[in-house]
Amino acid sequence: MKQRVWLVVGFVAVFCLGAVAGGAAVAGSHARRQAALLGQPGRGSYAALLNRRLKLRPEQRGVIEGTVSRFEADREHIMAPVEPTLRARRLEMRKEVRATLDASQASDFDTLNREMDENRARRAGHAAAASAPVGSEAAPVLGASNR
Repeated sequence: MKQRVWLVVGFVAVFCLGAVAGGAAVAGSHARRQAALLGQPGRGSYAALLNRRLKLRPEQRGVIEGTVSRFEADREHIMAPVEPTLRARRLEMRKEVRATLDASQASDFDTLNREMDENRARRAGHAAAASAPVGSEAAPVLGASNR
């Protein structure tokens, strides 16, 4: 009987350690993805990723940062004609997602969207999206009336 108890305890311990390790891996992955989505300098940018993974020399880093910046400008120019459609779809998605959240989650969702909108506006060189008028990119994240 005593041996069976230790076997169960051992099994539970292994299960718990696996759950903790898995949770840590998921949290780390999520944090990296969020950093990339928010474009946090030094963490989520493509040039920063290349620097970390390829261990670039300083002169390489400068050239690659310039190349990435140039291509980002090209991407913005190419995407400009479809941006209104993408923005409208993003607003629809946010509205649907927000409708499924409880009040606490909706508040966190609004904050996350404001941060992403502000970052998007910064990258595009525009005023912060959080100050945008109703019906704009920031509208769904400004209040609970969008549920």
